[in-house]
Amino acid sequence: MLDLKYQRATREHIFAAKEELHQLAEIACEEEARKAAQANWKKAQAQDCAQEAAKILYHQKQAKMLSEREKARSQARAQEDLLQHNKTVKQVLNQAAKLNHKEEVDGEDGDSRSEEDDKNEDNSVSEGQVEMQI
Repeated sequence: MLDLKYQRATREHIFAAKEELHQLAEIACEEEARKAAQANWKKAQAQDCAQEAAKILYHQKQAKMLSEREKARSQARAQEDLLQHNKTVKQVLNQAAKLNHKEEVDGEDGDSRSEEDDKNEDNSVSEGQVEMQI
């Protein structure tokens, strides 16, 4: 009888051990699946971070390029304005030189001019200079 009880106890013990091994195997599979899912999630997060970093870098480079382009345009405009200003100044100086030369030539031709002629000429030069300044 003891043998039978012993055999039954041994069988139950074997079945319990098998059941426990089966449960441990399931737990191990679940743990592996959880670790794989976690690794995939981390990989996806890393890809998202890399993509966001690439977007930020792209926008930074684009902003820098636009800034440099605007700076170049501004410098070109300033240079063009300076050239135009220099051209205008040169024209005004040439006109003033022509008027001075004309006054010198007129002054050498006839010293018999009256004071009234000199006043009229001074007024016309002043008006011409005012026009040039405008």
